[in-house]
Amino acid sequence: MNVTLFTHALVRAGTERQVVLLARELATRGHDVTILVLAAGGPLERDLDGTGVRIVSVSQERRARIASPFAVARAIRRLRPDVVYSFLARANVLAVLARPLSGRVPVVMGIRGERPERTVRDPRVRLLYSLEAWLSRHAEATIANSVSAASWARERGFPADRLSVIHNGIAGCPASSRDERAEIRSRWQVTDETVVIGRVGGLRPIKGWEVLLDAAKGVMREHAAVKFVMVGGGPRDYAERLKDLARSLGIDGAVIWEGPRDDVELLTQAFDIAVSPSLSESFPNAVAEAMVCGVPCVATNTGESADIVGDPEMVIPPSDPDALAGALLNLVRMSSSERQQRGAAARERVTTRFGLDAMIQSTLAVLGRAVSGERGGERRSAAPDGP
Repeated sequence: MNVTLFTHALVRAGTERQVVLLARELATRGHDVTILVLAAGGPLERDLDGTGVRIVSVSQERRARIASPFAVARAIRRLRPDVVYSFLARANVLAVLARPLSGRVPVVMGIRGERPERTVRDPRVRLLYSLEAWLSRHAEATIANSVSAASWARERGFPADRLSVIHNGIAGCPASSRDERAEIRSRWQVTDETVVIGRVGGLRPIKGWEVLLDAAKGVMREHAAVKFVMVGGGPRDYAERLKDLARSLGIDGAVIWEGPRDDVELLTQAFDIAVSPSLSESFPNAVAEAMVCGVPCVATNTGESADIVGDPEMVIPPSDPDALAGALLNLVRMSSSERQQRGAAARERVTTRFGLDAMIQSTLAVLGRAVSGERGGERRSAAPDGP
């Protein structure tokens, strides 16, 4: 199958990492894969070197704020794919608008957010999401990466009979040595007795950073030998606000700000505990990726988080720093061997329920139906039934 995956840019973010992973795996299975981007030069482009996946840009500018359906259509006509699979609202809208001009190539939309994350004040963004929903009737299918995202899509007017749920696929944890873990922890200036709690995510308010810092203060009151490692990038002014908050809470000495990193998997393996305090998520990749590396997690009850974590005691309400601190302290107070046992169970759960192969096969089934002219979707998940 000749597949074009269409997104804004290959930046360091959850959706874009899934696009890269999907492209790589489809190419490995013998499919002809191109990633069409609105803006060139994203840092994840390097991850596709040597894979056979082509990257084609609608614009050679690194920040393409405006792209016309005509430019997208011209690119699709040159690529001549069997199907276009677009990701997120801007690409979804452009893919459908370009369709009459690009030889009516089948389009599959990808949506990856639940209601609170997508309820915004900016009227331009609201218009974009309204247009996306209205145009969804002209796509062959829509893939949502969580039940909550699919539910909100149906409320917005996406055709239910063309909507499929396919959870994100999680690759295995890359190998690392004890020396690498020790080197990372040494750079953080932590001992074996220090419990490292890590958070990976974009620096945006929706990710719950303020809640985590409030919870960190509660954890520090009860257990001083704890460090919090924050990994992720975002607007500089927001990052400075978070650092100011940590100082005002008196915990800045226990917080390490790593910023955006390309070696997130290695850093994650140096955590003792991972946390996701998000106010809204669809499918939190950071949680599943930490678990597959054997790190036990605490997460807020948003999107698929509860299903991924699988332990009610480790899933807490959003915006509740006291509950978050309590769940983290339950893990902090465990012995290292007890946390390792929890981590082993976490790895097994993610490997079994959210394996990469299941996501690839389910995606290929939807794309294949779109190519064959079948517009009906079916609700599918990469996770098997059961606890």
